[in-house]
Parts: sequence; C-alpha cells; structure tokens
Amino acid sequence: MLLQLLVSFLTSFVFGAKVYNCPDGWTNNTNCGYTACYYLIEADGTMNTIINDLCPKMNNLSYGASIHCADEKAFTSSTFGKACTGMYLYGVTWSPTAFVNQDGTPIDYTNWAASEPNDNTSNLAVLQTAGGSWYDVGGTTCTHILCKIKLNTKTCKNKA
Repeated sequence: MLLQLLVSFLTSFVFGAKVYNCPDGWTNNTNCGYTACYYLIEADGTMNTIINDLCPKMNNLSYGASIHCADEKAFTSSTFGKACTGMYLYGVTWSPTAFVNQDGTPIDYTNWAASEPNDNTSNLAVLQTAGGSWYDVGGTTCTHILCKIKLNTKTCKNKA
C-alpha cells in the first residue's frame, strides 16, 4: 500500500499525471472538465437526509451531488434516474436565488422544468427526474439522494 502511494505521488509529481480512483461501488465519470464518483443512496424521505449530511456520513469526501453542465445532468439522470441532488434552499425566505449546493460550489448550471422553481416555501430540495428535469420539492419526496466525490489525486475509501 505504501509503495502504491509512493508510485502514485512520484508519477503525479514528475509526469503531471493524476490518479482517479472511486471507492468500491461508486460510479466514475468525467464531464464538465473533471472526474467524479457518484453513488445513489436510499434516504428516509425527510429533508434532514440532505441537511444532516447523509452523503458525508457514507464517505467523508462526498456531498449531495452538484450538477455543473448538461453532460453531467445527462449522465446522472440516465445512470441513476430520479434522485434528489445536493442543491437545496438555504434560509427561511423562499427565493429562486436562495438555492445553494451542499458542497459549496457555485450554481453555474440549472435545468428547471417549466414553472419551476415554483415559489413554494415547503419545497426545499431539488429533485432531478430520470428525464433530467429539475423540480423544487418537499424533503419528503427525497427517497434517493445522489452523492458525489469530485476527484483529484487522492484515493478515497468508503467508511466501514
């Protein structure tokens, strides 16, 4: 293991190569100019599954998935189907600009369905359908959460 880490470090340092490894059971994909790992988890159907960091509890490097381009949206919706993302309403006053990504990245891509987001104060989460359209929904709609790890040169493992 130590030898593998040393070889990975030297390869990255000397040749500028990056090592991309997903934890066991996660799906690797490159889009939007970076490589990430994705994992679909079943949720308890409450908003707390997003706010209370269910994805980081699965793997300390993961968050609810942030979607940054049409290719990533197409990949995640076709691969995982209907799931809540890591985008949610932050704060007590509803506003279409009050949504944030759990991982702290900017919201630089959206794919809202017609009439969405629809200004409903109970709709705190963002659900991506299998067709790729986004809806703001109540937390009880979140029966599946899409988790994501944006990779760099680190190798990550699932928590035991």
